[in-house]
Amino acid sequence: NFIGDEKSHKEYLINEKITNFDLDSVSKKPVIIKGCADEKFNKFIYSHLIQKIQGVVSSIMYGEACSSVPIYKKK
Repeated sequence: NFIGDEKSHKEYLINEKITNFDLDSVSKKPVIIKGCADEKFNKFIYSHLIQKIQGVVSSIMYGEACSSVPIYKKK
């Protein structure tokens, strides 16, 4: 059960998806986190996603494919 507004509920559901995300699908691959979406989310959502994938991906970029900003690159 969830109590809160619609945006908080969406963020809750996204957080649950991140928590249960199968890391095998992104293992050793570059990842772009889309940052120019119509809807902005709490910074916690982005930080949770980065913490979840950082140990297994080859790199993390933020933004759009044509103008992404590097956040992490595996050494």
